[in-house]
Amino acid sequence: MLEAFDLTGRVIIVTGASRGIGRTTAEVLAAAGANVVAAARTESALDSLVKDIAGAGGTALAVRADVNVPEDTEMLAQRTIDAFGAVDVLVNNAGESGRHGAMQETSAADWDDLMANNLRSSFLCAKAVFPIMERQQRGNVVNMASISGQNGGQSARVHYAASKGGMIAFTKALARQMAPWGRANNIAPGQIDTGMSRIPEDRLRAVLDRTPLQRLGKSEDIAYGVLYLASDASGFITGHTLDINGGIIMD
Repeated sequence: MLEAFDLTGRVIIVTGASRGIGRTTAEVLAAAGANVVAAARTESALDSLVKDIAGAGGTALAVRADVNVPEDTEMLAQRTIDAFGAVDVLVNNAGESGRHGAMQETSAADWDDLMANNLRSSFLCAKAVFPIMERQQRGNVVNMASISGQNGGQSARVHYAASKGGMIAFTKALARQMAPWGRANNIAPGQIDTGMSRIPEDRLRAVLDRTPLQRLGKSEDIAYGVLYLASDASGFITGHTLDINGGIIMD
């Protein structure tokens, strides 16, 4: 049974890999045997990650890339091919939460920046690896959506909710285009305790009260979900959004 989760020899790109969920995901996938290509804008953090993975017996390559730049995403795909000869899985994790603010507090520039960082970047990365996966007749994309894309969010961040709702729709369309040779799925985290989305103490109680499991999620909770969707264990799942939210949404 455990062979279904074995990623030995698989080549997996993880964007936004320098910290938080992305870093933990890269470590978990490498521990499962994958050759991990870790992409982010912060080179020093990537080098630290690759060193840690190598120290644990894994294989990783650091690629400094801005996934909002088409030339960088194409370079990322090419560097992966040059190093490992294939792209088996793309994990589109890069993104940001944006500033808290209601409609009237969100400027056009805020909207455009968040759409670029969360949705456009994922499109560009998928576009860069799609022809490679199509030639291989195999491929798998795991996109990072959010509970906010399902329920509108709890912080009135209209641009963030819209970007993650768009991610869910994008993934479904991508899944149809990749079939029958490939798959695409989402993960929709709830409130995860990371540096990017740390909750102030005065709001923490309210978050826990609406979370049936009565705790915040951890980066590992999301990383193990990525492992599942990246592996053969989920081979008959595509176009799906995997909820990892402690029970806030039960569909």
